[in-house]
Parts: sequence; structure tokens; C-alpha cells
Amino acid sequence: MKYHRLFNLPILLACICAIVSRSAAQTGSIPVPGSANPWLADAATAAGGDAAPGQSPVLVQLVDFNVGDEITFSATGSVQYGGGTPTDPPDGDSGTFRSLFHLFDSTNGGPENGIAGLNAPANSLVGVFLRSSAPVPGGSPAPFFNFAPGGNVPGNIDYTSLQPTIAQPFFIGDGRTASGIPQRVNVPAGATRLFLGTMDGSGWFNNSGSFSVTITLASHPPVAPAHGGLSATVFTVNGSSSPSANVADTALRFAAQQTGTPAGLIVRVQVNTVPNNNANDWVDLNNGSKGYMTLDKGTQQFVLSSTNYGLANGLYFRALSTADGYPPSASNIVGPLDLTAGQSHLGTTTLYVATNGPGQEMKFRAQVGTDQAGIGLSIQATTSPHDEASWTDLNDGNSGGMHPFADAKQFYLDTTKYPAGDAVYFRAVATAPGFLKSLSNIIGVSPVVVGAAPEVNAFPSTLDQLQPGSGSGLTPNDPFILLLGSLKFTAQASSREGRAINKLGLIYDGSTLGGDRSGDKATLDYQTNVPGDHTLKAFATDDRGITGYAEPVYIRIAPPGGKVFTMSSFGNWNDANNWRDALGNNGVPGANDFAIVGASNVSITQSVNAYAVSLIGGSINGAGGGLTVTGSFQIAGGQLKNLNTTITDSGTLSLVGDGNVPMSGSLINYGTFKLTGRGGIVPVPVGAEAVRSAGAPGIDSTGIFDGFLTAIQNFGNWIIHRPSTPPKPKPIPPTPPPVELPRLIVASTFENKGKLITNDGGSLITNDGGSLITNDGGSIIGNDGASLISQDGGSIVASGGGNIVASGAGNLIGNDGASIVAQGGGNFTIRSGDGVNAATAGSGFVQTGGETDLSHMLISGAVSIEGGTLTGSGIIVGNVTNNSFISPGHSAGAISILGNYTQRTQGTLIVENGGAGPRQYDRLQVSGTASLGGKLDVRDINGYTPDPADTFSPLGFSSATGSLTTSSNGQITLTANGALASVDPTKPAPSTGQPLNIATRLAIQSGDNVLIAGFIVTGPSGSTKKVLIRGLGPSLAGLGVPGTISDPLLELHKPDGSVVINDDWQQGDTSQIPSGFAPSDPRESVVVATLGPGNYTAILKGAHGETGVGLAEVYDLDSASAAQLGNIATRGLVQTGDNVLIGGFIIGGTEPAKVVVRAIAPSLAAILPGVLQATTLELHDSNGSVISNEGWRSTQESELLATQLQPANDNEAAILATLVPGNYTAIVRGKNNTTGIAVVEAYNLQ
Repeated sequence: MKYHRLFNLPILLACICAIVSRSAAQTGSIPVPGSANPWLADAATAAGGDAAPGQSPVLVQLVDFNVGDEITFSATGSVQYGGGTPTDPPDGDSGTFRSLFHLFDSTNGGPENGIAGLNAPANSLVGVFLRSSAPVPGGSPAPFFNFAPGGNVPGNIDYTSLQPTIAQPFFIGDGRTASGIPQRVNVPAGATRLFLGTMDGSGWFNNSGSFSVTITLASHPPVAPAHGGLSATVFTVNGSSSPSANVADTALRFAAQQTGTPAGLIVRVQVNTVPNNNANDWVDLNNGSKGYMTLDKGTQQFVLSSTNYGLANGLYFRALSTADGYPPSASNIVGPLDLTAGQSHLGTTTLYVATNGPGQEMKFRAQVGTDQAGIGLSIQATTSPHDEASWTDLNDGNSGGMHPFADAKQFYLDTTKYPAGDAVYFRAVATAPGFLKSLSNIIGVSPVVVGAAPEVNAFPSTLDQLQPGSGSGLTPNDPFILLLGSLKFTAQASSREGRAINKLGLIYDGSTLGGDRSGDKATLDYQTNVPGDHTLKAFATDDRGITGYAEPVYIRIAPPGGKVFTMSSFGNWNDANNWRDALGNNGVPGANDFAIVGASNVSITQSVNAYAVSLIGGSINGAGGGLTVTGSFQIAGGQLKNLNTTITDSGTLSLVGDGNVPMSGSLINYGTFKLTGRGGIVPVPVGAEAVRSAGAPGIDSTGIFDGFLTAIQNFGNWIIHRPSTPPKPKPIPPTPPPVELPRLIVASTFENKGKLITNDGGSLITNDGGSLITNDGGSIIGNDGASLISQDGGSIVASGGGNIVASGAGNLIGNDGASIVAQGGGNFTIRSGDGVNAATAGSGFVQTGGETDLSHMLISGAVSIEGGTLTGSGIIVGNVTNNSFISPGHSAGAISILGNYTQRTQGTLIVENGGAGPRQYDRLQVSGTASLGGKLDVRDINGYTPDPADTFSPLGFSSATGSLTTSSNGQITLTANGALASVDPTKPAPSTGQPLNIATRLAIQSGDNVLIAGFIVTGPSGSTKKVLIRGLGPSLAGLGVPGTISDPLLELHKPDGSVVINDDWQQGDTSQIPSGFAPSDPRESVVVATLGPGNYTAILKGAHGETGVGLAEVYDLDSASAAQLGNIATRGLVQTGDNVLIGGFIIGGTEPAKVVVRAIAPSLAAILPGVLQATTLELHDSNGSVISNEGWRSTQESELLATQLQPANDNEAAILATLVPGNYTAIVRGKNNTTGIAVVEAYNLQ
């Protein structure tokens, strides 16, 4: 009860009382004696003999404070405690007594007077906030702050901001960090009083000395809006809202604080001669970034330093924050400033950066606005861009000095000598005698890893694999020669810096083998079944993520039943005198043979079928005949001229060289196309001259194509790998060439009916003044009039493989990426000639089915999505028409269209929404006009439940016509520059495509080799799914299926162990069978059941031991149910010919479904005898398009890993696809026509 009486005496217990109010903004000098004990606040006595009022702390009354306001302190003076201890400043004893702390926490008898303990330097200035009533002894105050090194306060005594709670003492010191930055303390909710004292161990009564303390109300921080919009923007110049007026000849340091977090947030500096709010009077700062500021991730401020300001008196500055869908936020105005100077500006400087992954070479490119004599440029870096003193030259032995191009305004630097950090910022500095230096825009890269790449090599594990005549394997012309079958190669790695090797593996024709293995040595077996020329590389990744690659090893696999022919002279393919086999005999390569064209020139006058072809620098010319390849076609160099080339569903065409491959005629791919080298596909020149390297390939200075193009149709897999081997270093010439062009695929048309895949990023190309928007995975680097827009708030951050470098007048050209350029009858004129005419399907990229996953790739040219889906993140330079489905990103992502966008009534734009903040929802950004129709469907992801007031902008444009006719679960409003969407969580989201039917055909045997079909019903507790299961056999004979089972019996096994059996369907309750579902033969079986969530198995076998081909089907009779068919799996004996494992399914609904289909066998060996050792998988749609896979790592390794459904064995096949509603068939075979048990599975991911 004695404590209760003391609560009425707060003023009597304080020796000094001060008041701080909002109007005053700052207290006067407050004396705080060394004997002031913070634990005597509102108390009469404390441990150690202290008592009020002699040792009471100083009370500061807080008036008119808002919750979350910040105050700063300024303290001088010194104190000491008894026993001859040293005299210390407000920061206290920073040595011996730093870890001294008050032991009045709950582990030492309970809080002293209801106030928590503290760990802070001895004799330091400390404080504690209290409410208007005293703390209750014996309560539970917050855990004590520990300001010692390794304590629980970030920065320890050098914290920049602190949020203490009521009755939680905190360190104040002199109020500044070691670098002089004011420390901000947040006033907690409910605080009306602040008590000040010093830090001691037990008794304050014998302390002496005092501190003089001033408390200042810091600028009120912007309050983040409730729904991610824009708040007020606070702006400073040189660290102050009212800096010194005369700052000429210095770098102005601009900083802006903006706590709104909408996607597309950008902040830029503007200048004016009149301090008004008329937006038309303010212009962007004329520096290299057009005033755009960079987000400093350390301080969360937007920053920019610049010398490119008007050299005049009376200039005013402000920051303007903008984001699509929100009104702009203009900051406070700073000025007037006198910026008159005795020197002239050097002009603007613009910097571009391309990164190529951890530890790899960075490419810096800069452009200045003048060719002034004596000009020099250097690169500077920092991890704290707000601190001008922290910027330092690169430590590369040349102080970051850049080299000039032939153009005196262009400079470059390629280096690995850059600093590391979670976020590193770069800028270029231009200097010249007699001029003010020019600071470029700031580019942030996050993270930056520095170090040497592992050294790695690959070699045959045993030399007895090599065949007579085998070469060194170092060049395509001198390959290792091996037989079909098992290859044994060893990859070996070492780190010069002693780093651990986390990944080690081989890349065989672009397919990764064993990349999940660690250690410095690995031997891998690989079953080869395709004769021809192949490329193998070893790679190793260390524990920092830095990857090193070995030089490629070239392998030639001889066909087992055919011959190897080499072109011995120039001439006709069909002339036997032009070919020699391994024994020196003449002959024409046949359908089972391997034809090595090498560096020769050969013409085809009649159609040719070849199993394997190798082209190394020569030419294959069409002269009335085409070339069909059923196995391997590897091109390490050379050209295909006027040639109609077809790759069958079992074939692979690989471009492995570093040079471009000119092609004209047509290229139809039913199998697999792989771009693994650094070259691409370009037009065949009209003349004999080589394809130009100074401009776009095949385009002359007048913008006319100087060459003939190829028309491309893709029905299979079109895979674009990021090059794994960097180009050989080149000596720096006196006048270096411009930045190299990216890989290009230049075609008259590109029609995709299969699956287009890019691995680890691609290149981006735009034209002058283009506006680009990106999410994670690609840097946006503009030039001249190009807008620089980035989703992390204006900083230009490179990550992944989608980095780009600008070259010339505003063109943004990717480095080490992949592009598809489809022109013809569009922006360019095709010269007439006597070659094969290009296809007339219309210029651009046409998709009539399948899926195109941009994966940070560029498509340049008109794009028409007439069927299938367009997914992923990337950039399209050209007009886009959507008559099917476009779904940007992969939760979440963005597609940027540099052109116009037309969505027809059958088109649907699907966006996934994980929140109202940046990078949380998908986005389609159109630089031109959007002509709108069809639907916008929004799917909430990642457990996000939107507030109806949350708005986001999934579609941006410069202007729009029409409307989005359907928004299934929200509201859409079109603004002047985009669509604003809100989602009502009470309305159902649009349903994705769902499996409505499952069917499996198999040759049914006896014993365990029956047809076993498993499926999973998923859904909330209590939900049900009504299904119909059929077992067919005899009726299949009428459909042309030979050897059908004569009397099938069907079993449905439930999770509880019960079994439903039907032999002849007419013996059951036929009233449950819907019209049209009754089998045509009475011997066939039907089960109708209503099932809850769980695992189910349907078994089809002979009723009396019969064998033959049977079909098991599962139909969804209640597609509106909350329960769903989540995945299916069928097990059976895979034979050859028609007796393979065939699984069919129907995707219902109105929208695509994302599915994973797997062919599993080797990983089942531990539980099943006689499994296949390797599987192949084909996925067919109703239009005949085929997606195939052999070894899941070969095409979609990273995508499958992200689903966590990757097979356990590298020899198992898998396909990830987004499928539009329709009928699909999955076919599983044994690799090399082997037989055994396998399982085909289909998973619905949505």
C-alpha cells in the first residue's frame, strides 16, 4: 500500500520539471545531475540506498505529442560515480563498463519499482517513458534493452532509431551516432512523461557532475496510408529542409522520404524559379536520370547527388512521388538557393550497368553530353548512397577509370574489381579541366558477390570408352568418338579461395546432369540414345553462388545400325562421290546414318531423311529438296540457305556455336530446339559479305533487310538456354567496338504451337524513348528519352539473368540473353530475290496453342495469342493481340508491351494478387493504347485476403478504348493511365481449369501387372466429389484397338480399406449412370460414388484372369463442388509399340490449369521389381501439338524444382505446362524401347 500512496506525489519526487510542447519544438537546456536514478521515477526509495528526492530523476512533461512522433536529444557535460572512477561524457564509459547493467529484471527479484532493467555504458545519459500514472511494482514490463555489442539493439549505442515501450529504460548518450547522425527515439503510445537520469550499478547517492540536455521534436515522419497508396513526401537538400543558400560549385545531396508502397512508385527531383504549387512550372532535374532518385535500402530514403543544376540564383527544389492509380505527392519546397558559379557545366552523364551473376564481370557503359577535350570518366561505388563522403573510386588499379569508344561521348569499363554487399550502388563521375564535374544517375545492384569462380573440368572416366579414331574432344572438328549407350564422365572442381563446392555437375546438350551434388569430384553416368554430335560441359558452384564452367568437350556418338559419312567435297547431297564412310567407301547417307557436313558446302535437290547431321562452318543449301532429321542435328557454325528443315518428334536441333547461324527458307520443329551457344538465327545475306556486327544482323543503314529470312513453326519444345561459357577474352583495341549485340532469332514469322522455354533470363530490346517497367529479374537501363521505371521504388537493381545494356541512341540491348525478333512486312522491308519466299502467315509471333513462358525474354515484333497461354515476365516490342489467355509472371510478375494492346472478346487477362504492395501482384504494362474487351480475372494467392478498399493496378497504358466486360470478383475502374482494381473477398474468385475426366489405356496382364489408377480428392472438410469410374475393354475393338480385354472387372479401393467392385455394369444400380455414360458392351464395368477428400485407387483387371488392352476412366460429375480431383496416377507394365502407358485427361472450365505430368519408374525400384530404368514422356493436345521430355532436368529444371514435384531420379521425365480447357493425352515409353513398370502422374497445381 505504501507504493499506492506514492502515486499521488510525482512532482515532489522530481528535482527538476521541464515541459516540451509541439509549438515549442525544443526544450531549453535541462540539467541532469549524475545522481539522478531513473528507477526512482514515481518512487520513494530504490535499491542501493537511493531515496527521493535526492536521487530522483529529472521529469520532463510531454505535451501535445502524437503517437509515433520522434524526438532527438543533444547532451553535453560529464559525470562520475564514487570511488575515484573516471569522468565520462554523455555516452558514458565506452570500455570497461559498457556491459554494466541494472539487475532489477524479473530474473533478479522482479523489476525495481515496476521499471525494467537496462544494459548500457556506465555514467551514460539514459531515459524512461511513463504514463500519467506510476508503474505497478510486480508487473511485467518489457524485456530490458541490451546496448552492449551482441545485444538486442541493432547498432548497439549507435542505433539510428529506437522504439522503447512504457517503463523500458533506454540509452540516450550525446544523441548522435559515431558518424554524427541524430538518433531518433519514438514516443510510445500513452506516454505523457519522460524521466532522465544516468547509468550506475547500485547506488547513485555518491555520484557527481551533470549533463546539459536539449530535446527537439524531429520532423513528423510520413504516415503510411492504410492501403498502400502515397503519403506526404518529406524532402531535404544537403541534409536540411532549409540549407545554406549559397551552395554553388558543390554536389547537391537530395533526399526524400516516402512511406507509401504501391507498385511502380517513383520519386524524382524537380526544379523551379518560383515557390508555387503549379505543376506546369516545375521541371525534372536535368541530370543523367532525368531527376529520378534511387532507393537507399539502408535508410529507406530516395536519394540523388547531382551537380547538374541551373547555374543561377533563386532556385527552388522539390520531390514528386508518383505511382499508377494514385494522385502525385509533392513534397515540401526547399529554397531559394544561390547556384551561380564561375565554371560551366560539363553536361549530363548517364550510366548503364549489366551484371552476369555472382562473381562475374560487370559491364559499365556511360555516355556524356559533350565531346569536350580532356574529358575523363571513372566509376565510383558505395553501400550508403545518401552519404556523399562514402563514394569511392573502384579499387581496380586504375581508380575506376573508363575507356573511350571511338565516339568521344561513349565510355566503357568491364571489370570484376567491385565491392561486395547486400546492396551496392554505382555512379559515373565525368571531369574535364575548367568544368564542374558531372555525376551520373545511380544504379543499385543487389546483392553483389565478389570472388574467383571455381576451376572445373570434365574428362572421360575411363579411356576404354573411346573408339578408334577418337580425337582430343577440344573442338567440334576433333571430337571424342563413343558408342551408343552409357557415358561415364567425371567432373572435378577446385576453389582457389578455399570455398566449399555446393553444386557440381555436367551439362549435356544444355541438359543438367547431377547439379544437386556437392564436393569437388563427381562421376556421372548418362545413357545416350541419339547418335550425332553432342556437347558436354562441367560446372561448379561454390557456397557464395559463384559458378565456374569448364571448356566444352565435344562428343560424337556413332549410330549402332548405320554408318558415319563425312562430306569430302562440295556438291550435291545425293551424289555418292561426295561422301566417304569410316572405311573410305563412297555412298549417300541414309535414314539410319550420320552425315557430317563439317565445313563443306552441300546442296539438296530432292528430299533427304537423315538420322543425325553435323554442320561445322559449312553450308546446306536447298535447291528443290528439304532436310528431315529424326535424331540429332548439331550446328556449331555455318548456314542453312533456302532450306526447308523439319525436326521430327524424336529429333533435336542444337545451336552450340558462338557465332550467328544465317537461315532462310523454313524451319518446322516437332521435337526439341536448343539454343545453347552464344549465337542465334539471322537472315542469310544477299551478298557474300558476312553479317554485319555493328548493327542489327541483316539490316543495313537504311533500315532495309539485307537478306532472306526463315519462317519458323514450333510444335515441340523450343528451349533457349543462357550461355554457360563466357566468350574468350579479347584484347582491347585502340578504339573499342560498341557493346556486342545479344543472341537473336530473326524470322519472317514465328508460330508457336508447342512450348517455348527460356532458362535464367533473356535479353530485352526497345527503341528510343521507350518506357519500361520490370519486376525482379531484370535491370532497366534507359538512354536519352527512355523512362527509367523500376518496381523497387526507382532504384535500378540487377538480378537473375535478365540484365540489359543500352547501346547507342536509346536502344536497350541485352547481354548474354536470348531474343526472338520476328519481322517481315512490318517495320522493315524485305528485299526481293530469287530465294525461297518466306511464309505468308503474317509477320510477328503467332501462337495458336501451347504455352509461351517469357521468363524475362524479349519478343520483338507483333504478337498474336490466338490459342494457349502467354505467361512469365518479359518485354514485347510490338503490338499484342490477345484472343486467348495472358497471365503475367509467376506469382507475381510483369509483362511490358512497347506498343499497343488489343484484347478481344474471347481474350482473358489473368492476374494473381498477393497484396496491395509492390511485387505482390501481376501486371501488364502497355506503353501505347489498350483496346479492351473480354475479361479480367483476379486470383488471390499466398493466403492474401484483400480489404475491399485495397486497390491495385494490374494494367497500365497511355490511353484506352473499350472496357473489360467481366471482373468476376471485384470492381474495375479505368483511369487516364491504367486500370484500378479492387477485390471483394466475399465474392468467389474465378475458378481455374479443373480435371473433369481421367482415362488410362494399358495392356493388362495378370498378377501385379494390372491397370492401377490412383486419384486424390482434395477439398475442405465435409466436402464431397461425385465421380463415375468406367472399365472398358470389348468396346475398344470397334475403335480399332487390337487385342482388347474381353471381360474387365473394376475395383474402387477407398481410404478406409473398403472396396467397391463391379463386373458387368448392368448388374449394378443403373439409375446412377447419367445419360451418355453407359458403356456400349454389357461386359464392361461402372462404379458411381460420392467421395470425400482422400486417396483412392481404381484397379482394372480380367474378371477371370483375362488379359488384353483395357481403359479405365474417372469422370467428375459435380464440377461445381468445393472438392476437386487434385492429381491422378496410373501404374502399369510399359511394353513397346501400341502397348505403352497412355493416360488421358480433360481440363474443364473456362480458364487454363497449371499441371505437372510425370513419368516415374527408376525411383520405384526399391518397392517394385521390373521397373523401367529410364522413361520418356509425351503430352499431346487435341490439335496434335506435342510436348516431350526425356530426363526432367533437360528442359524445365528450375521450374520443376519450384513446384517441389521434381522426380527423384534424373532418368525420369516430367513436364510443367499451363493447359487451356480441352483434351490431353500423356504417353509413357521406355527409353530406347525398353520395357518395365512405370507410373504416369498428373498434378493440378491450382
